[in-house]
Amino acid sequence: MFTSIFEESSKLTFLNVFIILAVSLCCGLGIAILHKFTHKERKDNILATTLVVLPPLVGIIINLISSDIAMAFSLAGIFTLIRFRSEPADSKDIVYVLLTAGLGLACGLGFIFLAIVIAIFMSAVLAILYMTKFGQAKSGIRLLKIVIPENLEFDNAFDEVLAKYCNSYELQKTRTCDYGSLFELTYVIDIKNLSQIKAL
Repeated sequence: MFTSIFEESSKLTFLNVFIILAVSLCCGLGIAILHKFTHKERKDNILATTLVVLPPLVGIIINLISSDIAMAFSLAGIFTLIRFRSEPADSKDIVYVLLTAGLGLACGLGFIFLAIVIAIFMSAVLAILYMTKFGQAKSGIRLLKIVIPENLEFDNAFDEVLAKYCNSYELQKTRTCDYGSLFELTYVIDIKNLSQIKAL
């Protein structure tokens, strides 16, 4: 059922390239639309363009090198150099990028029907998780970052204020910034009253 549509001898025909581009582009467009739907709060959705273009790009590259083991290892080395240059705004963005890359990979290898099934199934899963608010934090949970001079003793320094405004708080991470001249403290807090965020 899930077999490649490409014959080894005719991988680079015009029809095969057209099928890869058309199906992977449609899959990418569908995932990009889903991403926009599940990220309505964002004013900019720069990632949507990447999600549309990535599957055809990966599909064609994979189709070109799928018969050459040496080129495949070279490509794997190149992909290890590619990473997000900045921290993603939402960790779910990585799921969408991996999904579109996987769809491009399936199309490039000729598993067109499998790519369509994966796209439909994963879209349904992501939509259901979004609509049921699965894994979303309670409304009072926030991430609080405090930057202080490196010579300030920060142990229990903010406990009094945090206890006043929060149901619970926990120091999650401490790191240096500005070449060690400052400390950045990251707290996970559960605010008692959301109207008191400014006062906090």
